[in-house]
Parts: sequence; structure tokens; C-alpha cells
Amino acid sequence: MIKHIKCDIFESGADIICHQVNCQGVMGSGIAKQVREKYPWVYAEYKECCGLSPDYILLGSYQQVYIDEKRVVLNIFGQRYYGYDGKCYTNYDALKQAFEDISKTYPNKTIAIPYLMGCARGGGGLQLVAVGVIDVDGVLGSAGDLAPGELGLARAGLGDAEGGSRQ
Repeated sequence: MIKHIKCDIFESGADIICHQVNCQGVMGSGIAKQVREKYPWVYAEYKECCGLSPDYILLGSYQQVYIDEKRVVLNIFGQRYYGYDGKCYTNYDALKQAFEDISKTYPNKTIAIPYLMGCARGGGGLQLVAVGVIDVDGVLGSAGDLAPGELGLARAGLGDAEGGSRQ
């Protein structure tokens, strides 16, 4: 079950925090930048991964990095490149593949996904990302309502005035 939750994704209480990254080793804006600033080792491991693997191999996969003993950040390679020119950089098939793999790997974990992931900085369409990729059912809840095995679409972390994510 997927619930739409209004909270800071970093304070969501979820076992797993997902966010979309490009395959170029750049976490320069939005949630990715917030992850880089809050968890510098996540960025270091991501940068190393991008340096070791070609972008066509990374696209559609994800990287798991622990932020403490129990919680994980998943860097989801949902876009090959990045830019600020209004183009769509989000690859819907790559995101779908990653979420299919994530659902199999973490069947009983709570997973937080940024609201508008892949839409703001990635340029993707909300209906295509939310409905086509992660099957949002629009249930409204609070952070405390997440149970094991549920996904939560959480608002962005601190520093985003409108509460939406910016990839």
C-alpha cells in the first residue's frame, strides 16, 4: 500500500529513503543536494560508483548506502544526464525497473519516496512518474501511519520552501 504523507523525508521514520540521481556523479540540487549535505558519505559512495560503472549500466539500478545501523538511502539511477533547460531527463523505464527491484529486495520495509521525485529537476510528468512507475493510490496519512511493507510519498527535506522535491 502507498500513502501520501506530508513530512520531512529525512524525519519520516522510514527504513529506506529513496531519491533519484543521475548517472554522472553530480548531486547538485534538490533532494540529492540535501542528501549530499546531510550524509556526505552517501555522496562519496555515489560518486565512486559513477566513476566505476558506465552510465548505461547504472541506469535503472540503485545503490544502497547505510546512514545508520538500521536506515538506508537508495540512490536510484533514474536519469542518465542532468540539466536545467526544461528537458525531461527522467527515464520512466529506468525508474520502473529500479522500483520493481526495490520492492523485491525490501518487501517488509517502510520506504519513503520524495513527493514529485523525477518531476521537478528531472523534468518528468507527475502522472507518468507517480501512476505509471510507482502506482500511487492517493491515500492521505501521517508519518506514523506507515507500516512495514508500505511506501510513503513524503515531502522534501528542509530548505524547500514549497515542500516538493527538486531532483
